[in-house]
Amino acid sequence: MARLESPVLPPFLYRYRRLSEDRLQQEIESIENKFLWCANYKDMNDPMEGFYKPSRRFEKVTRFEKAAQKIYDIKQTVGICSFTDTHNNEIMWTHYADNYRGICIGYRPKSLIAGLPENARLARLGYGVAPPEVGVHEGVIPGEAARKILSHKKASWEYEREWRVFGPCGQLYFARQCVAELRLGVRISDFHKGELLDHFAQTPIRIYQMTVTNYEHHWRHLNPVDQNKT
Repeated sequence: MARLESPVLPPFLYRYRRLSEDRLQQEIESIENKFLWCANYKDMNDPMEGFYKPSRRFEKVTRFEKAAQKIYDIKQTVGICSFTDTHNNEIMWTHYADNYRGICIGYRPKSLIAGLPENARLARLGYGVAPPEVGVHEGVIPGEAARKILSHKKASWEYEREWRVFGPCGQLYFARQCVAELRLGVRISDFHKGELLDHFAQTPIRIYQMTVTNYEHHWRHLNPVDQNKT
């Protein structure tokens, strides 16, 4: 029988972020203090998060209602931090980075995984035209069933190429410095750009400024003198 391999990790995982005065400080602190914010699935922007379809066999088991309640209860405790494997998606720059006024933070996935606590998980999302099916064997392990359900979205979201870190809701600290890149949107304010450069220009984090020509993004490295520190 063939062996199922884990997903191949991309070179970087990215997070598109809006900026305001308060949020700018939050993003700086999250990089400097090495933490992610994990939200409940009900706080995500897709109202179809968390839907699933029990298999016919699962629905017929004697304790189906109790098992379904356990899955529901565990879903409430699972925190989600979303990533993508692309920094060049126009729709995400618009929706998640305030119409190109925000930033895109790049993480080294291997370092991220190595620095996360043991109760955290990284998963690549699957997409489909119907909710994921949960069978009998999955249903009796509610934690695994909950993560499977939250690792699946409707096919119309496939363009996001999403990966998720699952952990407890709230701040999730990681032990290693794994932020590798900061990519600044073409419309970022001079104030936000200046604050980010003041904090990170002399660190190993590479900082890129976006420009737009015709239908393409282009990137200018703002702190090339530090590239040997990576």
